[in-house]
Amino acid sequence: STALSVSPSFFAFAQPAALDGSAIIVTAQIFPGLDPSGTTDSTAALQQALNAAAGKTMILNKGVYRVTSLTLPKEGIRIAATGAKFELGDNATDGQPMMRLAAHSQGIEIDGLEIDGRAPIIPHLKDLREAMQTPNAKIIHPARISGIVSEGHVSDIHLKNMTFRNLPQNAV
Repeated sequence: STALSVSPSFFAFAQPAALDGSAIIVTAQIFPGLDPSGTTDSTAALQQALNAAAGKTMILNKGVYRVTSLTLPKEGIRIAATGAKFELGDNATDGQPMMRLAAHSQGIEIDGLEIDGRAPIIPHLKDLREAMQTPNAKIIHPARISGIVSEGHVSDIHLKNMTFRNLPQNAV
């Protein structure tokens, strides 16, 4: 049998009015298409999980998740993601944020997540040369990718224990 053990302080955070205390544990069994190995894009599964966890706590297990662009629910959410990493997905386009806060979002907390805007993009010069010689190759400049972007006025947004890598200035 599998057991989940968390300390009582795990669910204590600064916006209890926005959340009802229930938690959703994100797994591939519940959200098909979720790939914690980073091999395939998990955007659709993660967006379904975010929508289901609106007003709740979403627990994302350790892993590497390919992400194109996600919209956080404006009703509030706590994302507990210690050891989880979002890497830029294959379908990203220039100027697209990896995570979007809708206008009037409030009561959002993200804890422990790493966001990497460059990881799947041409890691070596040799790969860049090969990609440039490949017809229809898609090359995205990492400086044109944003991490977390607000689409308007937001309040009570808490980012804790997060790491941002390979993003341009003013990208968070």
